Amino acid sequence: MKSKYEVAPTIEHYTCVIDMLGRAGQLNEAYELALTMPIEANPVVWRAFLAACRLHKHSVLAEVASNCVFELEPEHCGSYVLMSNVYGAIGPYEEVLEVKHSMKQQNVRKTPGCRWIDLENGVHIFVLVE
Repeated sequence: MKSKYEVAPTIEHYTCVIDMLGRAGQLNEAYELALTMPIEANPVVWRAFLAACRLHKHSVLAEVASNCVFELEPEHCGSYVLMSNVYGAIGPYEEVLEVKHSMKQQNVRKTPGCRWIDLENGVHIFVLVE
């Protein structure tokens, strides 16, 4: 990219490539890129990789990614939710409970889901709280 377009790749570029590789099922390649890129991987990189692991139900790499993101950003609820969804998709519900328990220990709260629907007689707001 630098030699052809004279643009130095940023963390956002690397995150996009890791996301694309992960979505395409090339989890090992995405993981290798996260480890070897010249910029230190940030929580967004690891969450993108974790989301790909959830998509492909790869619990081993998901645990690696979650450990990295929990170390860098332990207060972000999205990482816990992603990891909980990985475990929920592959079966060990005890692991889901452990992730939720870890959230409580860290005092991390999930942001409530919210939907706005505009109907003829006004806007209606629906909020889902666990």
